[in-house]
Amino acid sequence: MHVGTRVIILFIVISVFWFFVFNIAIVSYFENSMIEVIADAVTPYARLSEADRRRHQPDFIVAGDHPLNRSDLVAVERVQDGRSYYIKKAYIQQRLNGFGIIVFGLESALFLSLVLFTYMSVARFVRDIEGKERFLNLLLLSFNHKIGNFLSTLKVNVEILKVSPSDSGCVQRLDQTCTRIEADMKRIFKMITTGYVNIKEVVNVGDAIEEIALFFKPELSSRSFLLDLHGAATTVMAYSDLEDILYNLMDNAIRYSVRTVGIRLRVVKKHVCIYIRNDIAPSAYKGAGLGKEITLKILNRYGANMSIRHRQDSYFVCVRLPLPPTKG
Repeated sequence: MHVGTRVIILFIVISVFWFFVFNIAIVSYFENSMIEVIADAVTPYARLSEADRRRHQPDFIVAGDHPLNRSDLVAVERVQDGRSYYIKKAYIQQRLNGFGIIVFGLESALFLSLVLFTYMSVARFVRDIEGKERFLNLLLLSFNHKIGNFLSTLKVNVEILKVSPSDSGCVQRLDQTCTRIEADMKRIFKMITTGYVNIKEVVNVGDAIEEIALFFKPELSSRSFLLDLHGAATTVMAYSDLEDILYNLMDNAIRYSVRTVGIRLRVVKKHVCIYIRNDIAPSAYKGAGLGKEITLKILNRYGANMSIRHRQDSYFVCVRLPLPPTKG
């Protein structure tokens, strides 16, 4: 059973028990108080003359010269005029029923409100926990994936060095691969430690794109890279999160591109739009994978969004980031 369901069931059981105890206590108190109030009302009635009592006798009061042994009556104490006065149990029950309906209606509304509030609170808490768990699982899968690629590349280059120890290009590739995996691991560990903390600051999107593009310079050197940063564009988010978004999308575009990668930055209405396009070999297309899911998790935290369009020989991504709020 889901932990959220267990919490709701436990809350309902405890609430029903305490509402039951509360109802018994409050109904008993109301009954005793009502009998005392009615008894106080009988005292001035008993002091009336016989003629006035006959004209103004309430229908819930029974009076007699002798004690009445009837189960449908409740004796009234503190009346001392030589007569016995009683209150009809049916009248008391009628008043209790009316009071019970009011109490039940109010408690039902209160109980349902508490259940709804508890459900919304627990659901939000559970969604947050599950979101963090899903995010960490994605990071773990990404970590395993990068380690696997790194080991495969390392193994290939080691085999090349065994055959040709003087191959400088192989040494250079090994150095680039080690630098890349070190940077990837730092980014993953940083995302793990920061978790879901939203640090909002005004950051320059164009500067971040240029910085990430410089990181991918070795891969981009063998491709036609088109970079179009039109004007200054800023957004509000943690700079590290913006780096993670750009890194995942550019890494995916470069990995599956054949000859061309293009990045365009524009401000459209109330959004900063980043357009990333790359050509792709149909047989090599595998989608954005883990990078896409991690990117979507980060974007959702800032109310941003991403749309993807792919064709047989091209792949296009549009990321919409919020503009900073205008002052004044």
